[in-house]
Amino acid sequence: YVNESLAEDQLTTYGGCAMVGLKLQSTANITSLDQLRVYQKEGVQVERLTDGGTGASNLFTDLVWYLCTNKDTGAGSLISSDLLDREQLAETGRYLRANRLFYDDVVSEPLNLRSWIADKAPSLLCYISIKNGKLAINPALPYDSSGKISASPPASRIIAARPPA
Repeated sequence: YVNESLAEDQLTTYGGCAMVGLKLQSTANITSLDQLRVYQKEGVQVERLTDGGTGASNLFTDLVWYLCTNKDTGAGSLISSDLLDREQLAETGRYLRANRLFYDDVVSEPLNLRSWIADKAPSLLCYISIKNGKLAINPALPYDSSGKISASPPASRIIAARPPA
């Protein structure tokens, strides 16, 4: 039930927030409004590790970097960017883009960041690792120089044991 409708004199802006407005003109045809769905053309502005610059990104690695380093909406005040392998995240971003493995989702609830990354990475054919104390996301499959998943088998890494003397 709408009691009053006011026109805005000036559009209000809030930094770092997404805003949506809803205007309903009541008639006898609207009896209920069950669930509101919103489509946002672009997501949050993040640092784009693979492409450079900032902007919306559908690469999981860009979102992970943002969530781990942003001090306002991420864990940047708790986690030092020195604990993340930026170069490996960018390399994995190239792998994700080449194989069209995109991540578009909403993170709306507080979460354990490391567990969330470990849960989501396998769905993008990746895994997390810690090397020299730095968290990284790595491709789970072999890939070629263009970043595409390689159709050839990986090189054997089996080292033959020396026969006993």
